[in-house]
Amino acid sequence: MKKTVFPFILFPVLLSLSYPPVSAGFVAWIAFIPFFWGLENRNNREAFFYSLFSGYIFYSLHLWWLTNITRLGTIVLIFYLSLYFALFGVLVKKVKYSLLLLPSFWVVLEWIRGYLFTGFPWSPLANTQFLHPYFLRILPFTGFYGLSYILLLFNLLLYLYLRTKEKKYLILALALPLIFLFLGSNPPAKNKPISLGIISGNFSQEEKWQEDSKEKIFSYYASLAHTLNGVDLVILPESAIPTIISQDEDMLHKIINLSNSINIPLLTGILSSEKGNLYNSVFLIDGDRVEGIYRKIKLVPFGEYLPLKRFFPFLQKIAKGVGNFSPGSNFTLFQVRNTKFATLICFENIFPQFARRFSSPGFWVVITDDSSFKSKAAAWQHFSHSVMRAAEFSKPLVQVSNLGVSGEVSARGEITSLLKGAGGEKITITPDYRKTFYARFGDWFIFLQILVILLAFIWRCSIRGSGVHRKNIA
Repeated sequence: MKKTVFPFILFPVLLSLSYPPVSAGFVAWIAFIPFFWGLENRNNREAFFYSLFSGYIFYSLHLWWLTNITRLGTIVLIFYLSLYFALFGVLVKKVKYSLLLLPSFWVVLEWIRGYLFTGFPWSPLANTQFLHPYFLRILPFTGFYGLSYILLLFNLLLYLYLRTKEKKYLILALALPLIFLFLGSNPPAKNKPISLGIISGNFSQEEKWQEDSKEKIFSYYASLAHTLNGVDLVILPESAIPTIISQDEDMLHKIINLSNSINIPLLTGILSSEKGNLYNSVFLIDGDRVEGIYRKIKLVPFGEYLPLKRFFPFLQKIAKGVGNFSPGSNFTLFQVRNTKFATLICFENIFPQFARRFSSPGFWVVITDDSSFKSKAAAWQHFSHSVMRAAEFSKPLVQVSNLGVSGEVSARGEITSLLKGAGGEKITITPDYRKTFYARFGDWFIFLQILVILLAFIWRCSIRGSGVHRKNIA
């Protein structure tokens, strides 16, 4: 087979088409075939560098919008993420396209990426299917890792069929999607529905943080809140009002007065401070009282805080403009009309393991400000994670964004309502307190794959050892 770089260009292009903004999820079922083909007749060193090259192309196409936030940081992040592709390419060669091991390696690498160096599990392979609820049926059992596993296995089976022409691989590949027919979902919850009013913002970062913008932005949200009559809760985006509320009594009184005037509890993202610490917070205000506060726990590295600045103080000179937020510590559940719910702020929604730590809410609320991205592609990539969280926990989810995607996702992962542009909308959801298998047992599927890899390694070592022993006897 003639060696060519073309497969390592085609593969990342196809894979990027599977994600927003194109969202051609069906392409993900064949995207890896050029990659596997390109690795044929490559040695381990070539496999590493060509796979690294593919990874860099993919993440450059997929995460280009991060340059609107930090150019140097984007280059470093893309290189780091590409290393996972490089390692996977070497593993492909090491285990010789093993049907048993390669899908396991892929999902374990996705899992590691979600933890290592504070974690960045952005856009796992499973997210390519966020517009296809049929394939999300596996998520309540395995989390998104199960779907990533099946996608990789399907690609590998098709590739082996094309390479060997053995029909068993094609039959197995075509049978894989049938698995989802046997994966049922919880029957609809019978709890009392709750009506929500969501208000999407339309303010750029530059406009939002101007000195004279606070009153204008508050008036915008207040006027729309008055149009959402009869709802049980009004929800505003992350840091909706540009102020530090604990240092701005006048604005706190205005928000309280707003809740009083509409006679509806108000959930709003806003900055707060306490004992010299700055927090990205959510306040639930009902009438003249603050009923609850959640302080963001999972902060954005190099965005909301600078990692390791105590050990490497020179980073503060390089990474200018990085926030100095402190993480919260309590996994707060809010309650309105006897209904409990949890709020995730910004990129907290990309961590399923983190979401599991909230004690069985009836529904999810995700508030975010995606204006820094300056990209619809980024906003949709972010929203795809909200779809996955709703499906994993079988709970309805509402996302409210400033210059992003705002809408509702059903407990089955179906996008049931989208707010087009800025404005307000009423939606009704039915809370569901039941726990899915994934909510109860977490990343059991990953630990199973790690066990498979370890057993295969032990078996291989034992075979080698017995071979050496027979040779010595001979």
